[in-house]
Amino acid sequence: MGTVTEASWTQRADIDLSAYANRTVILKFIVTATDTGSNLSRAKAWVDSISVGPPSASTDTTPPTVNITAPANAATVSGTVDVTASASDAVGVKKVEFYIDGSLADTSTAAPYVFTWNTAGVANGSHSLMAKAYDGANNVSTDNDTLVTVSNTSGGTTTVSFTSIAADDGYVKANADGTSPAVGTISTPAIGKGTDAKINRAFFSFDTSSLPDTATLVRASLKVTLSSAGGDPWADPAAGNTLVIDLKNGTFGTAATETTDYAAAPTAAAVAEIIKFTTGTQSSADFNASGLASLNKTGKTQARLQFKQNPSGTSYLFLTEGTGATLTVEYK
Repeated sequence: MGTVTEASWTQRADIDLSAYANRTVILKFIVTATDTGSNLSRAKAWVDSISVGPPSASTDTTPPTVNITAPANAATVSGTVDVTASASDAVGVKKVEFYIDGSLADTSTAAPYVFTWNTAGVANGSHSLMAKAYDGANNVSTDNDTLVTVSNTSGGTTTVSFTSIAADDGYVKANADGTSPAVGTISTPAIGKGTDAKINRAFFSFDTSSLPDTATLVRASLKVTLSSAGGDPWADPAAGNTLVIDLKNGTFGTAATETTDYAAAPTAAAVAEIIKFTTGTQSSADFNASGLASLNKTGKTQARLQFKQNPSGTSYLFLTEGTGATLTVEYK
Protein backbone atom coordinates (compact mmCIF):
# COMPACT_ATOMS: atom_id res chain seq x y z
CA MET A 1 0.00 0.00 0.00
CA GLY A 2 3.00 2.30 0.22
CA THR A 3 5.90 3.62 2.35
CA VAL A 4 5.56 6.28 5.05
CA THR A 5 8.48 8.50 6.00
CA GLU A 6 6.76 11.44 7.66
CA ALA A 7 6.80 11.77 11.45
CA SER A 8 3.12 10.99 11.87
CA TRP A 9 3.67 7.50 10.47
CA THR A 10 0.17 7.53 8.95
CA GLN A 11 -0.85 5.90 5.68
CA ARG A 12 -4.36 5.75 4.21
CA ALA A 13 -5.42 3.98 1.04
CA ASP A 14 -8.58 2.71 -0.63
CA ILE A 15 -8.82 -1.03 -1.21
CA ASP A 16 -10.84 -2.16 -4.24
CA LEU A 17 -13.00 -5.09 -3.12
CA SER A 18 -15.34 -5.11 -6.12
CA ALA A 19 -14.02 -8.51 -7.18
CA TYR A 20 -15.39 -9.94 -3.90
CA ALA A 21 -18.91 -8.47 -4.13
CA ASN A 22 -21.55 -10.35 -2.12
CA ARG A 23 -18.92 -12.45 -0.30
CA THR A 24 -17.43 -12.65 3.20
CA VAL A 25 -13.68 -12.13 3.33
CA ILE A 26 -10.76 -11.87 5.76
CA LEU A 27 -8.52 -8.83 5.48
CA LYS A 28 -4.87 -9.40 6.43
CA PHE A 29 -2.32 -6.63 6.90
CA ILE A 30 1.45 -6.80 7.31
CA VAL A 31 3.28 -3.66 8.47
CA THR A 32 7.05 -3.29 8.55
CA ALA A 33 9.06 -0.42 9.98
CA THR A 34 12.73 0.49 9.70
CA ASP A 35 14.42 2.97 12.02
CA THR A 36 17.40 5.16 11.15
CA GLY A 37 19.72 2.42 12.27
CA SER A 38 18.24 0.02 9.74
CA ASN A 39 16.57 -2.04 12.45
CA LEU A 40 13.48 -3.79 11.05
CA SER A 41 10.23 -4.48 12.90
CA ARG A 42 7.13 -6.21 11.57
CA ALA A 43 3.51 -6.44 12.76
CA LYS A 44 0.62 -8.49 11.41
CA ALA A 45 -3.12 -8.02 11.79
CA TRP A 46 -6.23 -9.41 10.26
CA VAL A 47 -9.97 -8.78 10.43
CA ASP A 48 -12.38 -11.70 10.12
CA SER A 49 -15.83 -11.87 8.54
CA ILE A 50 -15.89 -8.71 6.47
CA SER A 51 -19.08 -8.74 4.39
CA VAL A 52 -18.65 -7.09 1.00
CA GLY A 53 -21.88 -5.66 -0.38
CA PRO A 54 -23.12 -5.59 -3.99
CA PRO A 55 -21.49 -3.27 -6.52
CA SER A 56 -22.63 0.32 -6.37
CA ALA A 57 -25.52 1.15 -8.65
CA SER A 58 -24.69 3.12 -11.75
CA THR A 59 -24.95 6.87 -11.38
CA ASP A 60 -26.04 7.13 -15.03
CA THR A 61 -29.80 7.53 -15.05
CA THR A 62 -30.15 9.56 -18.25
CA PRO A 63 -31.56 7.55 -21.16
CA PRO A 64 -30.18 7.92 -24.68
CA THR A 65 -32.08 9.69 -27.44
CA VAL A 66 -33.35 7.80 -30.48
CA ASN A 67 -35.24 8.75 -33.62
CA ILE A 68 -36.26 6.80 -36.71
CA THR A 69 -34.90 8.80 -39.63
CA ALA A 70 -36.09 6.64 -42.54
CA PRO A 71 -38.57 5.84 -43.86
CA ALA A 72 -40.52 8.98 -43.03
CA ASN A 73 -43.77 8.89 -41.14
CA ALA A 74 -46.72 8.29 -43.51
CA ALA A 75 -44.40 7.02 -46.28
CA THR A 76 -45.48 4.30 -48.71
CA VAL A 77 -42.90 1.53 -49.04
CA SER A 78 -42.47 -1.64 -51.04
CA GLY A 79 -39.85 -4.30 -51.67
CA THR A 80 -36.70 -4.08 -49.57
CA VAL A 81 -36.17 -0.86 -47.62
CA ASP A 82 -33.59 0.28 -45.07
CA VAL A 83 -35.02 1.33 -41.72
CA THR A 84 -32.52 3.70 -40.10
CA ALA A 85 -32.35 5.41 -36.73
CA SER A 86 -30.14 7.99 -35.08
CA ALA A 87 -29.19 7.47 -31.44
CA SER A 88 -26.89 9.25 -29.00
CA ASP A 89 -25.97 9.10 -25.33
CA ALA A 90 -23.63 11.05 -23.07
CA VAL A 91 -21.76 7.84 -22.18
CA GLY A 92 -22.44 5.65 -25.22
CA VAL A 93 -25.17 3.74 -27.03
CA LYS A 94 -25.01 -0.03 -26.44
CA LYS A 95 -27.60 -1.12 -28.99
CA VAL A 96 -30.65 -0.09 -30.98
CA GLU A 97 -33.57 -2.49 -31.44
CA PHE A 98 -35.99 -2.23 -34.35
CA TYR A 99 -39.60 -3.38 -34.07
CA ILE A 100 -42.27 -3.97 -36.73
CA ASP A 101 -45.81 -3.83 -35.35
CA GLY A 102 -44.43 -4.34 -31.84
CA SER A 103 -42.34 -7.42 -32.67
CA LEU A 104 -38.55 -7.32 -32.52
CA ALA A 105 -37.19 -7.43 -36.08
CA ASP A 106 -33.47 -6.71 -35.70
CA THR A 107 -30.77 -5.34 -33.38
CA SER A 108 -27.93 -3.02 -34.38
CA THR A 109 -24.93 -2.54 -32.08
CA ALA A 110 -22.98 0.10 -33.98
CA ALA A 111 -23.72 3.23 -35.95
CA PRO A 112 -25.17 3.64 -38.49
CA TYR A 113 -28.15 1.97 -36.86
CA VAL A 114 -30.00 0.27 -39.70
CA PHE A 115 -31.74 -2.91 -40.70
CA THR A 116 -32.98 -4.03 -44.09
CA TRP A 117 -36.69 -4.81 -44.08
CA ASN A 118 -38.22 -7.06 -46.72
CA THR A 119 -41.74 -5.69 -46.73
CA ALA A 120 -42.98 -8.72 -48.66
CA GLY A 121 -43.07 -10.47 -45.31
CA VAL A 122 -46.07 -8.42 -44.13
CA ALA A 123 -49.47 -7.74 -45.61
CA ASN A 124 -50.18 -4.61 -47.59
CA GLY A 125 -51.51 -1.82 -45.40
CA SER A 126 -50.46 0.26 -42.39
CA HIS A 127 -47.58 -0.91 -40.16
CA SER A 128 -45.85 0.67 -37.18
CA LEU A 129 -42.10 1.09 -36.82
CA MET A 130 -40.41 1.49 -33.45
CA ALA A 131 -36.80 1.89 -32.32
CA LYS A 132 -35.43 1.41 -28.80
CA ALA A 133 -31.98 2.64 -27.77
CA TYR A 134 -30.08 1.29 -24.75
CA ASP A 135 -26.98 2.66 -23.03
CA GLY A 136 -24.44 0.82 -20.91
CA ALA A 137 -26.50 1.34 -17.75
CA ASN A 138 -29.54 -0.19 -19.51
CA ASN A 139 -31.38 3.10 -19.63
CA VAL A 140 -33.76 2.91 -22.57
CA SER A 141 -35.65 5.35 -24.76
CA THR A 142 -38.22 4.69 -27.47
CA ASP A 143 -39.34 6.28 -30.72
CA ASN A 144 -42.67 4.79 -31.80
CA ASP A 145 -44.37 7.49 -33.83
CA THR A 146 -43.66 6.18 -37.34
CA LEU A 147 -46.42 4.59 -39.42
CA VAL A 148 -45.84 3.46 -43.01
CA THR A 149 -48.04 1.94 -45.67
CA VAL A 150 -46.76 -1.22 -47.35
CA SER A 151 -47.88 -1.52 -50.97
CA ASN A 152 -46.39 -4.49 -52.80
CA THR A 153 -47.44 -5.75 -56.21
CA SER A 154 -49.79 -8.68 -55.96
CA GLY A 155 -50.85 -11.16 -58.59
CA GLY A 156 -48.90 -14.36 -58.31
CA THR A 157 -45.28 -13.27 -57.90
CA THR A 158 -42.69 -15.90 -56.96
CA THR A 159 -39.58 -15.25 -54.89
CA VAL A 160 -36.51 -17.48 -55.20
CA SER A 161 -33.07 -17.33 -53.62
CA PHE A 162 -29.74 -18.46 -55.04
CA THR A 163 -26.69 -19.24 -52.91
CA SER A 164 -23.36 -18.32 -54.43
CA ILE A 165 -21.10 -21.03 -55.85
CA ALA A 166 -18.17 -21.16 -53.41
CA ALA A 167 -15.83 -22.76 -55.94
CA ASP A 168 -16.28 -19.76 -58.25
CA ASP A 169 -16.17 -17.05 -55.58
CA GLY A 170 -12.98 -15.10 -54.95
CA TYR A 171 -11.27 -11.76 -55.30
CA VAL A 172 -8.73 -9.99 -57.48
CA LYS A 173 -6.32 -7.30 -56.26
CA ALA A 174 -4.47 -4.69 -58.29
CA ASN A 175 -2.71 -1.36 -58.04
CA ALA A 176 -4.91 1.70 -57.66
CA ASP A 177 -4.68 2.30 -61.42
CA GLY A 178 -5.75 -1.29 -62.13
CA THR A 179 -2.32 -2.53 -63.21
CA SER A 180 -0.71 -5.79 -62.10
CA PRO A 181 -3.90 -7.66 -61.16
CA ALA A 182 -3.53 -10.90 -59.20
CA VAL A 183 -6.02 -13.44 -57.90
CA GLY A 184 -6.26 -13.37 -54.10
CA THR A 185 -5.17 -16.48 -52.24
CA ILE A 186 -7.40 -16.22 -49.15
CA SER A 187 -10.63 -18.21 -49.40
CA THR A 188 -12.88 -15.39 -48.16
CA PRO A 189 -13.35 -12.69 -50.83
CA ALA A 190 -11.77 -9.35 -49.95
CA ILE A 191 -12.87 -5.79 -50.77
CA GLY A 192 -11.00 -2.54 -50.12
CA LYS A 193 -7.32 -1.74 -49.66
CA GLY A 194 -5.16 -4.45 -48.13
CA THR A 195 -1.94 -4.31 -46.14
CA ASP A 196 -0.06 -4.74 -49.43
CA ALA A 197 -1.63 -1.45 -50.68
CA LYS A 198 -3.55 -3.34 -53.39
CA ILE A 199 -7.21 -2.58 -54.14
CA ASN A 200 -9.43 -5.67 -53.85
CA ARG A 201 -12.63 -6.49 -55.73
CA ALA A 202 -14.79 -9.49 -54.78
CA PHE A 203 -16.72 -11.85 -57.07
CA PHE A 204 -19.75 -14.03 -56.37
CA SER A 205 -21.26 -16.43 -58.89
CA PHE A 206 -24.87 -17.66 -58.97
CA ASP A 207 -26.56 -20.33 -61.07
CA THR A 208 -29.75 -18.51 -62.09
CA SER A 209 -30.65 -20.90 -64.92
CA SER A 210 -33.78 -22.06 -63.08
CA LEU A 211 -35.48 -18.72 -63.67
CA PRO A 212 -38.26 -19.30 -66.22
CA ASP A 213 -37.45 -18.03 -69.69
CA THR A 214 -40.82 -16.26 -69.78
CA ALA A 215 -40.48 -14.70 -66.30
CA THR A 216 -40.90 -10.98 -65.84
CA LEU A 217 -38.36 -9.99 -63.21
CA VAL A 218 -39.90 -7.67 -60.64
CA ARG A 219 -37.26 -7.27 -57.94
CA ALA A 220 -33.81 -8.53 -56.98
CA SER A 221 -31.22 -7.86 -54.28
CA LEU A 222 -27.94 -9.30 -52.98
CA LYS A 223 -27.28 -10.18 -49.34
CA VAL A 224 -23.70 -10.63 -48.09
CA THR A 225 -22.18 -11.74 -44.79
CA LEU A 226 -19.24 -10.10 -43.03
CA SER A 227 -16.40 -12.45 -42.12
CA SER A 228 -13.90 -9.92 -40.74
CA ALA A 229 -12.61 -6.42 -41.31
CA GLY A 230 -9.55 -4.23 -40.91
CA GLY A 231 -9.82 -0.48 -40.47
CA ASP A 232 -13.00 1.33 -41.49
CA PRO A 233 -13.39 1.36 -45.28
CA TRP A 234 -16.88 2.84 -44.83
CA ALA A 235 -15.25 6.09 -43.66
CA ASP A 236 -12.18 6.05 -45.92
CA PRO A 237 -11.52 8.29 -47.79
CA ALA A 238 -14.71 9.92 -46.46
CA ALA A 239 -17.73 9.01 -44.40
CA GLY A 240 -20.58 7.41 -46.31
CA ASN A 241 -18.56 5.06 -48.50
CA THR A 242 -20.66 2.18 -49.87
CA LEU A 243 -20.24 -1.08 -51.73
CA VAL A 244 -21.23 -0.98 -55.40
CA ILE A 245 -22.48 -4.03 -57.31
CA ASP A 246 -21.71 -4.69 -61.00
CA LEU A 247 -23.47 -7.59 -62.74
CA LYS A 248 -22.47 -9.86 -65.60
CA ASN A 249 -24.98 -11.90 -67.57
CA GLY A 250 -22.84 -15.00 -67.73
CA THR A 251 -19.32 -14.73 -66.28
CA PHE A 252 -16.68 -12.00 -66.44
CA GLY A 253 -14.22 -14.53 -67.85
CA THR A 254 -14.35 -18.20 -67.06
CA ALA A 255 -16.51 -19.17 -64.10
CA ALA A 256 -13.52 -19.28 -61.75
CA THR A 257 -11.99 -15.98 -60.60
CA GLU A 258 -9.15 -14.78 -62.84
CA THR A 259 -7.01 -11.66 -63.18
CA THR A 260 -8.93 -10.22 -66.15
CA ASP A 261 -12.13 -10.13 -64.06
CA TYR A 262 -10.80 -7.05 -62.22
CA ALA A 263 -11.41 -4.65 -65.11
CA ALA A 264 -13.71 -6.73 -67.33
CA ALA A 265 -16.76 -4.85 -68.61
CA PRO A 266 -19.99 -5.74 -66.76
CA THR A 267 -23.34 -6.16 -68.42
CA ALA A 268 -24.62 -3.47 -66.05
CA ALA A 269 -22.55 -1.30 -63.70
CA ALA A 270 -23.57 0.01 -60.28
CA VAL A 271 -26.94 -1.77 -60.26
CA ALA A 272 -27.29 -1.33 -56.46
CA GLU A 273 -25.34 -0.32 -53.37
CA ILE A 274 -24.81 -1.86 -49.93
CA ILE A 275 -24.56 0.53 -47.00
CA LYS A 276 -22.29 0.21 -44.00
CA PHE A 277 -22.63 -2.81 -41.72
CA THR A 278 -20.20 -4.01 -39.08
CA THR A 279 -21.57 -7.42 -38.17
CA GLY A 280 -23.78 -10.17 -39.55
CA THR A 281 -25.48 -9.74 -42.91
CA GLN A 282 -26.60 -6.82 -45.03
CA SER A 283 -28.82 -6.69 -48.11
CA SER A 284 -28.37 -4.31 -50.99
CA ALA A 285 -30.98 -1.92 -52.23
CA ASP A 286 -33.20 -3.32 -54.97
CA PHE A 287 -31.42 -3.69 -58.32
CA ASN A 288 -32.22 -1.03 -60.88
CA ALA A 289 -33.81 -1.89 -64.23
CA SER A 290 -30.42 -2.53 -65.85
CA GLY A 291 -29.58 -4.92 -63.04
CA LEU A 292 -32.78 -6.89 -63.48
CA ALA A 293 -32.14 -7.14 -67.20
CA SER A 294 -28.64 -8.54 -66.49
CA LEU A 295 -29.86 -11.61 -64.61
CA ASN A 296 -29.19 -14.70 -66.70
CA LYS A 297 -32.17 -17.02 -67.13
CA THR A 298 -30.14 -19.68 -68.93
CA GLY A 299 -26.89 -19.88 -66.96
CA LYS A 300 -24.76 -18.09 -64.42
CA THR A 301 -24.92 -14.52 -63.17
CA GLN A 302 -21.82 -13.01 -61.58
CA ALA A 303 -21.62 -10.06 -59.23
CA ARG A 304 -18.53 -7.90 -58.71
CA LEU A 305 -18.34 -5.85 -55.51
CA GLN A 306 -16.06 -2.90 -54.87
CA PHE A 307 -16.09 0.23 -52.78
CA LYS A 308 -17.55 3.29 -54.48
CA GLN A 309 -14.42 5.17 -53.43
CA ASN A 310 -11.13 3.34 -53.06
CA PRO A 311 -9.87 3.62 -49.45
CA SER A 312 -6.71 5.71 -49.13
CA GLY A 313 -5.38 3.73 -46.17
CA THR A 314 -5.42 0.08 -45.14
CA SER A 315 -9.17 -0.56 -44.84
CA TYR A 316 -10.87 -3.71 -46.03
CA LEU A 317 -13.61 -6.31 -45.56
CA PHE A 318 -13.65 -10.07 -45.93
CA LEU A 319 -17.04 -11.47 -46.98
CA THR A 320 -18.16 -15.07 -46.56
CA GLU A 321 -18.32 -17.12 -49.74
CA GLY A 322 -20.88 -19.79 -50.62
CA THR A 323 -23.85 -19.69 -48.28
CA GLY A 324 -22.72 -16.27 -47.05
CA ALA A 325 -23.93 -14.61 -50.27
CA THR A 326 -27.53 -14.87 -51.44
CA LEU A 327 -29.16 -13.46 -54.56
CA THR A 328 -32.93 -13.06 -54.13
CA VAL A 329 -35.14 -12.61 -57.19
CA GLU A 330 -38.88 -11.96 -57.42
CA TYR A 331 -40.65 -12.60 -60.70
CA LYS A 332 -44.07 -13.17 -62.23
